[in-house]
Amino acid sequence: MDRKFASVIIMILIAISLILEPVTAEKPLWIAAGGSPVEISNNGDYVLCDGEIFYLYNSKGEKQWGGYGSGYDFPAPSKITKDGNYFILGTDSGIVYLDRSMKLYWKDSDFHPIQDIALSPDENYIATVAESEVSLYTPEGQLLWRKYNPGSKSVAVSSNGLMTVASGGRGTIAYNQSGFQLWTSAGSGDNLVITIPDSNIITTSQYTLYFLHPSGLYLWKSLTSNIIRDFSSTPDGSYIVVGNEAGNIYLFNKSGNVLWKYNAGDWINSVSISPDGSIIAAGGNNKKLYVFNRDGRLLWDYATEGLVKSVVISADGSSLVAGSDRIYYFSLQPIQSSSLATPEITPTRTQAVETITLPSTTGPMETPTQKSGLRFSVLIALGISFVWIILRREK
Repeated sequence: MDRKFASVIIMILIAISLILEPVTAEKPLWIAAGGSPVEISNNGDYVLCDGEIFYLYNSKGEKQWGGYGSGYDFPAPSKITKDGNYFILGTDSGIVYLDRSMKLYWKDSDFHPIQDIALSPDENYIATVAESEVSLYTPEGQLLWRKYNPGSKSVAVSSNGLMTVASGGRGTIAYNQSGFQLWTSAGSGDNLVITIPDSNIITTSQYTLYFLHPSGLYLWKSLTSNIIRDFSSTPDGSYIVVGNEAGNIYLFNKSGNVLWKYNAGDWINSVSISPDGSIIAAGGNNKKLYVFNRDGRLLWDYATEGLVKSVVISADGSSLVAGSDRIYYFSLQPIQSSSLATPEITPTRTQAVETITLPSTTGPMETPTQKSGLRFSVLIALGISFVWIILRREK
């Protein structure tokens, strides 16, 4: 074999080997004691989580304080103001409002435990659900109104408090600023609900994702392959990410079209999307955290020690925090594209999709690898060895 030709082959094989090398998982900046759910301030400077008691950490992983136990079976809700200066805790004895020094400003223990908390985009209103009661407060603790809504589990509130939406056993119910019921939409199951600045409403009912007009009329709906566990939307509603019990992660656009789908092989418990829609995160029962770009390419994944129950991307897109049996904090700034498999595209919004089961993680805290990439690397190494042997014989 001509040595010059053999050298070219070696260079090509080395280049292919580098391209196809398995992608190693991103490592967290820090891991700390805590639990789920998690919340993060806009710039990623503070992380709040529930771990039987609430913990506050800074971006270096240093614990600022711990206290106010949740003490009940379902996840204890909480919210952080945009600047990270104030915290709203849903405890087993009611709602609590305090600052970074843990100074208590006010609390309401009339109805407890708190099942959900919503903070309006302008941060001038706080809505809660507790014992089938929907309440609306000012940040100073003034109770504006309280309504009985049987089966309510989730709540959201728009800017200026113009619309508060509660969702649960009786479907989705909307109230105006004075607490007057505007409309009710049909639905059942463990509904979730969020509102976006233009007052459109996104909600779920078991298998189905709904996009509603402020009047309560359905603009569109899309059926997924299993019960929806969580969803997240960009502030303008341009992109909506959904995770369900079939392990499917979907990205929808505002028109209800599925842009892509990825299957993780087990329940997806939590999803999050950055405000510009460029980064999507998801985690679930297979003890893995996934991070995608908008096109559906898996940028990296990470194996945690326990089930991933909560994931949140900071509003500036700089940080990601995941809640499992512990808290995992990642920087999103050094993200680079990988060569992992791209999810299939599903062009129609109501079409049922088929699932693809991926290999499960090999164990806790191990670096995930892509088997196909590993096989390619082995073949490349064998090819290089073969050429090297031929060159040695020619000497």
